[in-house]
Amino acid sequence: ELLKGGEPVSSPESFPILHLASYFGILPVVQKIILKGRWKKTFHIADERVNQTDSCGQTPLIWAAKNGHWPVVKLLLREPNILADFRDASGKTPLYFAAHGGYYTIAGVLLQRPDVVADSKTESDSTPLMMAALGGHEAVVKILIARKDVDINSRDNRGSSALYWACWLGHESVVRLLLE
Repeated sequence: ELLKGGEPVSSPESFPILHLASYFGILPVVQKIILKGRWKKTFHIADERVNQTDSCGQTPLIWAAKNGHWPVVKLLLREPNILADFRDASGKTPLYFAAHGGYYTIAGVLLQRPDVVADSKTESDSTPLMMAALGGHEAVVKILIARKDVDINSRDNRGSSALYWACWLGHESVVRLLLE
């Protein structure tokens, strides 16, 4: 989050404009930064700007995926050097955040990429499937469990599974999917 207790988490110097535009889904700004070489010089952005982390340890793709900004995600994924499976300090990936937010289109496109691990685990052993189940995001759960590389019985460091989270939070349709 940009604000905690009303105070900014990061200063403008540590929250580059590409991150800010990705966070808020301001596509024209993201386009200009990525597509126009003159902007690169203006904002002192390095060649690896699409994979640069901010003071929160997030990349522009993580911010866009986390906040459901599909047009920005789509543009960023076109960059040839994008790290689509970048893991932040706690091991969370763009897919993790898309699944947690229930952003079906973003999760689906990320899952089509060979460089994205569908069943990646965070430092607490949480998976994208657990996050989708926790949020009751049936469509995202469906695309994840349809894959052979996703373990629906995986457990986090508390011993909880996707089924546990869906049951605990009363997401009946997700429970049914996980039991099929």
